[in-house]
Amino acid sequence: MPFVIYKGITHNVKKGRLALNNEGISDISKIQGLKELVKLQELDLSENKISEIKGLETLVDLKDLNFDRNRISVIKGLEKLTKLQKLNLGSNKIEEINGLGTLTNLRILNLSSNEISKIKGLDTLVNLQELDLYGNQFREIEGLEALIKLQNLQLGHGNIAEIKGLETLTELQTLSIQFCNISEIKGLDSLTNLRELKLFGNLISEIKGLEKLTKLQKLTLSYSKISEIKGLEALTELKELDLWYNNISEIKGLEALAELCSLNLKKNPIKNEEYYLIKESAQEVVKYSRMKKQKEFEFDFAFSFAGEDREIVVKLYNSLIKRRFKVFYDEPFEWDLVGKDLSDRFKEVYGKNSK
Repeated sequence: MPFVIYKGITHNVKKGRLALNNEGISDISKIQGLKELVKLQELDLSENKISEIKGLETLVDLKDLNFDRNRISVIKGLEKLTKLQKLNLGSNKIEEINGLGTLTNLRILNLSSNEISKIKGLDTLVNLQELDLYGNQFREIEGLEALIKLQNLQLGHGNIAEIKGLETLTELQTLSIQFCNISEIKGLDSLTNLRELKLFGNLISEIKGLEKLTKLQKLTLSYSKISEIKGLEALTELKELDLWYNNISEIKGLEALAELCSLNLKKNPIKNEEYYLIKESAQEVVKYSRMKKQKEFEFDFAFSFAGEDREIVVKLYNSLIKRRFKVFYDEPFEWDLVGKDLSDRFKEVYGKNSK
């Protein structure tokens, strides 16, 4: 069985994987026998004290490399690892993205919780499917245009103020931009395959810009400044909606969400007569929203007709009101039309006030 020795302790390779995590390693070159493991496929060096990547040039079959929680400041020494598919460099001290140009087979890249200020150096990673950049200090979303196969993108805890630069990422299924300075939902129209969108912890005050995201199943807008539930009409496949900790005082705008299974409205100033609903099932709240929407209409039917059809309209009117429908035509409401601008009143009646 292949093995290495570090500080007199033997570590065996098991099923192509070598685990050296949390061993107090500061210098990779001190790991005896590592260079000989030319068939090694997975190497875990997480939770150590490594500040420099070196001594891996012979591990050309490596597919999974984990340097999470070390002290690395510069990305280098990976040029020969062209078969690498998964690379974890999270929680280090990296300031700049470089040294990845030859890793064209990379599928998963984690650069979260570093000190990176600009997104660049990713242009050759055309097969990348998952990218985690959370916990860096980006001011702008940029440098992602070539990543056309990307399916999962994680950003957040930075200074990003605008959603942009995502237009070519049409395969994206999960997008997370958390705890930034975004005030408006926009720039998402081309992401028609998006299934999950997390924008919590931003400065968003209005739900809009989601009309093209008809495949969306999970939406998180908690910790924002939203005061009204609206703009969800196109999201008919939505299953989970999180609006926790906003300024919402009224339950409405959920009528189209027939597939909703989970709804979080806690920590909102929901008015007293509706507060009990936040503990009900998602579909019970949707039903309530639909009933409320129906009650908002002034009329169920509003008739506009030529003079010679008045007799027909009167018969229809009498038949419908017997069935408890609210019906409008001019004669019974002459009292309501006197002294009013008829153009404005008719726009209301034949527009938003009637089903």
